[in-house]
Amino acid sequence: MKKIELEGAKNIRDFGGTMIGNRYRIKEDQFIRSNSLAGITEEDARKLEDHYRLRKIIDLRTTQEVREKPDRKILGAKWMHLPLFDASQGGITHEKETDENLPPLDDFIGFYTHMVTNPFSVSKLREVFGEITKQENGSVLWHCTEGKDRCGIVSALFLFLLGGDENTVMEDYLMTNQTAKKRAEDFYEKVLRETGNEKRAEFIRKVYVADSSYLEGAIDSMKKNYGSVDGFLREGLNIEESSRISLQKRILE
Repeated sequence: MKKIELEGAKNIRDFGGTMIGNRYRIKEDQFIRSNSLAGITEEDARKLEDHYRLRKIIDLRTTQEVREKPDRKILGAKWMHLPLFDASQGGITHEKETDENLPPLDDFIGFYTHMVTNPFSVSKLREVFGEITKQENGSVLWHCTEGKDRCGIVSALFLFLLGGDENTVMEDYLMTNQTAKKRAEDFYEKVLRETGNEKRAEFIRKVYVADSSYLEGAIDSMKKNYGSVDGFLREGLNIEESSRISLQKRILE
């Protein structure tokens, strides 16, 4: 896993170099996870165009998030909107409206569990992986707002699909904190200073930080409902073994 240095997106990484087991590694410059591309510069865009040959962008954000901060267009890359929620959750997706079907705002584990149990979210994950598994030329990038939650679930499932174990998946997930912790602390101090509400400030900090218990909640839910994560990939996302093998052959070396 290699951090990509961009001016306008700080939580962006190339999966290239990630070891799958003891024998295989993911090829470089093919699969990328990121936070929002709304703030990238012209130079950033050229880097994604030229070096990474970006051909597909999968935007996991809600419609309102996209409307408020649309991604910068990247020449040669097809933009696809596949939101994992049909409505938003304030404070998590950074919108004001709420969805009564989502868990309470402070139930972060429930939020992750929702993404692998809610019929709408699971149907969108099927679409996401339909696009990922058929990508053959150039690179594909998926992102949400912060590159942590929705992007984190897709990235975890991607690594599991390639045969990665839970340690590999968790290591990738927690790498977000290399950039998120400072951002989280800055927001914590700002909210505390402006409101004096420590509980609210602590909630805001948790929004930005990747916590292993969040992802573990989703993994446990998949195991409970499908017997294993592989069971979720097969039965929940309808990924055929032939597609899985084809992807592994194509991108592992």
